[in-house]
Amino acid sequence: MTGAYPIPVQAYPTPRVRTPSGESAATLVRVGVLFQLLGAAILCVGLLFLLGFGTLGPLPFAWVALLVTSTIGLAAVGLLCLAYDRAYLPIQRGEFRAARSPTLVLGFLSLPLGVIPGVLLLAGYTRLGEAAREQETQWVAHSR
Repeated sequence: MTGAYPIPVQAYPTPRVRTPSGESAATLVRVGVLFQLLGAAILCVGLLFLLGFGTLGPLPFAWVALLVTSTIGLAAVGLLCLAYDRAYLPIQRGEFRAARSPTLVLGFLSLPLGVIPGVLLLAGYTRLGEAAREQETQWVAHSR
């Protein structure tokens, strides 16, 4: 058959070089994303309770509370998808340089959902720099 596409051997390519800093960066990003999910859920439930179903009973404009919390929830889910796609997956593939900038941006964007996820993602950013340097030194050592 001419023009046929090759069948991939693996669903995900194996990482190029695993480094200790790369492993810790992956753990920091993974835990940061989980805390981001938890913070988004707590924020949405808290806002829903505060705005629409507080101690005074349902407000006449409870739909506003639902609209606000669903908008914040959708933004949080969008950030989670971006964190997984742009930060976590490249780290798993060993592409530490490609994951650095998205991790930094997502770290700052995650701060409103909670300080812990933002700090963890920013710590992951610093670890990614170390992992990229370790990876380069290992490549140089392997190429000799």
